[in-house]
Amino acid sequence: LKLKPSNLKVLDKSWTVLENNLISLTNQEIHIQDLSVSSGDESLSASGVISRDPKASFSVFAENLEVALINPLINKQLFGIIDGGLKMSDPYKTPTVESDFTIQQFQIENFIVGNITSSIFWSNEDELFKVNLNVEKDSLRALNLTGTYNPWNESNALDLTSKLTSADLKIAEPFMSAIFSEVEGEISGEIRVSGPVFNPKISGRGSFANAQLKVNYLNTLYRFNGAWRMDSIQIFLENLNLLDKNNRSATLEAVFTHNRFKNFRMDLNGQLDNFLVLDTSDSGNSLFYGTGVTSGDLNIAGPLNNINIQARASTGRGTKIYIPVGGASSTTTADFISFVNFTDTVATQLNEQLNKAFKISGISMNFDLEITPDAYAEIIFDRTVGDIIRGTGRGNISMAIDTKGEFTMFGDYEFVQGGYNFTMYNIVNKEFIIEPRSKITWSGDPYGGNLAIDATYEVVTSLAPLIDTV
Repeated sequence: LKLKPSNLKVLDKSWTVLENNLISLTNQEIHIQDLSVSSGDESLSASGVISRDPKASFSVFAENLEVALINPLINKQLFGIIDGGLKMSDPYKTPTVESDFTIQQFQIENFIVGNITSSIFWSNEDELFKVNLNVEKDSLRALNLTGTYNPWNESNALDLTSKLTSADLKIAEPFMSAIFSEVEGEISGEIRVSGPVFNPKISGRGSFANAQLKVNYLNTLYRFNGAWRMDSIQIFLENLNLLDKNNRSATLEAVFTHNRFKNFRMDLNGQLDNFLVLDTSDSGNSLFYGTGVTSGDLNIAGPLNNINIQARASTGRGTKIYIPVGGASSTTTADFISFVNFTDTVATQLNEQLNKAFKISGISMNFDLEITPDAYAEIIFDRTVGDIIRGTGRGNISMAIDTKGEFTMFGDYEFVQGGYNFTMYNIVNKEFIIEPRSKITWSGDPYGGNLAIDATYEVVTSLAPLIDTV
């Protein structure tokens, strides 16, 4: 079979089949001679024999081949230029591959990994394959993988060692961008892989340095250092010391268990000390926004598709929480001042927002919070006319969000001081002072709280009418 010069479109790119090729089938063998395709400066060629004979081999060569060719098949954008080739033998029984290639300026999304060089070759003297792979960036060898592969020793086929030297943590950002961003820092250490191919023994340890990441939903940026280690079924994060933007600290320990890097489970424990856990603006969160500073204990545990987050914490100085319960375009407050029936319009609107924000399958949350007078809060009914309850207080509140997005709330909040700017139809605008010991109590429905609030309004008036009646 000879393919005539022709044009093909494969993976969104036009390729030209070059002439002088030959494909033949004889005695269950496929012989390929000078089969080449090209697209501009890129070319891919193949030649050799695909056979059950372990001495026969089949080779593929690439020149100026763009890694982006496979982007239509995956959900990440990859870039770089491949040069080199590979040779395969005995594909039907004991497949073996030798390779020698480079990838220049390999890039994942917007992150430049560096230049990759790799070689796998057969050693006749040792009767095994020798492996060598390097990743270099900015003239620094960030990753070096060396070792051997013995296809004839099934129980101890692998003997590989990987060394990380100040490797850039940002390489992980494209794979967790939905949760974290602005990932920076360095990871160093050594990992050893030995044993059978499909159930290898893994061990390693190392450290993080000058690292940081941003938790997108909370809009909080943390710097951290610490250590890591791993074995065949677990990854440990040890003595992670996190600093927020105010240089307040938290310590974390975590264990990730897995089954051959599938079915991950986690168990993370943290201790917070006046630590920033929320730093959002009005445009960043429609349910609530502000600054949250807490001290206490945090636990995140469970399989990654069914995580439970538990926290016992108290609010700290600098906490300012704003809860908008009315639309910014509203100019009336008739629906909001009937406190006895507070669960109609507002509750419906907020539950829709809440379900949208927290409808994350497999995540449940349980928070036990001690509210201190250090925390300032505002409930905003109508920001346009300034219809707002605000103040400080104390109390103990338990909040829970289950895997279906159902939100419950229990506890009491007692005002230490506060105010309510009462408005109606842009005609009435009165500032009431909320008396100390006024209280809001929740018994499940977060938007069906029982309000027991005493408020006073001071007015300057003349006593003349009273004197005239004496």
